[in-house]
Amino acid sequence: MFFVVGWFLMKVLDTFDQFYGSIYHDRWSSLRSALAEKPAQVKRFNLFLGNSYPKVSDPVASWALNCFSVERTFRPQVQACGLMDFFVMDLASFVVANVLEVQENDRVLDMCAAPGGKALILAEKLGPNSQLVLNELSKARFHRLKKVLESYVPQDVLERISFRSYDATKWGIYEVGAYDRILVDAPCSAEAHLLRNLSEMQKWSPKRSKRLAQRQYALLCSALLAARPESRIVYSTCSISPLENDGVLNKLKSKKGDLFEFEVPASPLGERTEFGWQILPDQHQWGPMYFSTLRKLGH
Repeated sequence: MFFVVGWFLMKVLDTFDQFYGSIYHDRWSSLRSALAEKPAQVKRFNLFLGNSYPKVSDPVASWALNCFSVERTFRPQVQACGLMDFFVMDLASFVVANVLEVQENDRVLDMCAAPGGKALILAEKLGPNSQLVLNELSKARFHRLKKVLESYVPQDVLERISFRSYDATKWGIYEVGAYDRILVDAPCSAEAHLLRNLSEMQKWSPKRSKRLAQRQYALLCSALLAARPESRIVYSTCSISPLENDGVLNKLKSKKGDLFEFEVPASPLGERTEFGWQILPDQHQWGPMYFSTLRKLGH
């Protein structure tokens, strides 16, 4: 049995390398090594504890003043008010959450919100008349998401946050034109996770990436329906597959291009793609992360 599993895994890995090698060519060897390494992370100060950043170290970047390097012995701590002080996350996720540019009075939807790092950033931007809806279809991930928000967000802000566990591909059917900002952080191939957990790698195939791309497209179509005119939608994945990134946006453009236009904000990290940005760990330490920004047209 062990021999059969080992043989199958080797076959999957060979197909995996052929698939991504044909995309990234000479870059694939260094990118593969970077993906397999322990992910780089930052500890991000909880802004609900106040606006004065702790003097524990210099921020990792001038544009990320509340993000600091993670020491080996670091553990988030509960403060006297009952809230945790830091959340550990990838700096690329910090970029994506901020690209949504939530305004004080916006109604915001995070369609696939677990594990909660981006959701915390969105929650910090809420004003007294705004609302944040956090959705997660997976029950296990939903409970983790809810626990994270309850650990970092004060009660008066939690009252403006709704938790849901729905199939977000159908969201736009029931709430049409209801949101000012929508984050579609879509389930994806997560190749870095697969390379660090080879037992999970056995589930990978090019066909799986194509199936995920179909669901990602359905999520984006749902987001377009749920968005108000002139609203902003950010689509993101932690995949390196063009099928799940620019490929999804290309399909959306060809079928729904009269409903939106692309916006390409400057990103402090990453490299431009046809429809967005990609942050890859072989060149930028952080990621992988892909994101694209859409503005729903007003007609």
